[in-house]
Amino acid sequence: MNQAYETTIYRNSDDTIIHIDTSVSNEKYRLRKYANEFGLKLTHDELDTGGYTGLEVDASRFSVRFDKDGYIKVSKRRELSDEERAVLAERAKNNLGK
Repeated sequence: MNQAYETTIYRNSDDTIIHIDTSVSNEKYRLRKYANEFGLKLTHDELDTGGYTGLEVDASRFSVRFDKDGYIKVSKRRELSDEERAVLAERAKNNLGK
């Protein structure tokens, strides 16, 4: 019997929540690790969903990406100073004009 494994990452409609679902065993381990490390709660775990584990993170506080080996990486976003925020806003404004 063939079994498909997948990992899905998506944002909710207003881009405030990043949701991660996976059936890959080492990714499930990573999601549990990030939940413990950052004090987050798994939305569901393989024990009660038949193989999937899910985690939701606040997009304003965390970033989610795949590392160079293709594994999920969740990290805290760095707090920006007012000066840094102003520079980024100015850069975005200038890029819109191009």
